[in-house]
Amino acid sequence: MSAPPWRQADRLAIATQAGYLSLLGIRQKDTTDPLLFPLFKQDLALGEGENIPCQVVHADAENYWTLTRGQLQLVQATLDPMLGPRLVKRGTSIPLGTLLHAVQTHKDADGRTTLFLTTQADEHPTCLCSAVDAEDGKIVWQRQLGVLPRQAPREIAGQIILPDAQGLMLFDPSKPSAKASEPWRRAGALARPTAVDRWISCFTYT
Repeated sequence: MSAPPWRQADRLAIATQAGYLSLLGIRQKDTTDPLLFPLFKQDLALGEGENIPCQVVHADAENYWTLTRGQLQLVQATLDPMLGPRLVKRGTSIPLGTLLHAVQTHKDADGRTTLFLTTQADEHPTCLCSAVDAEDGKIVWQRQLGVLPRQAPREIAGQIILPDAQGLMLFDPSKPSAKASEPWRRAGALARPTAVDRWISCFTYT
């Protein structure tokens, strides 16, 4: 394993360094089952190769969110009329990078769950906070958290210019700070993006 397994009262979900997702049942009281036993005939391959960074970041009774080589993927437990119980990948994977701390979740009044992930991109030094819909896997919103500078900041015409992996970050000291009641505080603007303009601004959490 490359990360601790996800555990529920009756099962374990394990993502292995060989790139497989395995679900194991846990023996229940007054049963003759083994202490641990496979719930499916076959494990699900999440990636190819050895020593793959892989982990289960969130799960419920039927859905298992895995992060493999920086790709967030939804896996569902299904019952196929011909093949029987099995694990199936749903939707397309989302490139997020390396998880920086445990995933947080929120369930709204309608019962819809949102996953909140804080990650660092694998291909460049950028930290993100992403809200992902746990039902369809779509990104609800995404914010860059601070900056990881590539050069020392410079002052130009009373403003601070700081190069980071996304381009030039512009900080204007003359702009008023955010209100204490606002959950996000805008810290700077992306003046000249070097890649796809996915983020308009840089945010820091208050």
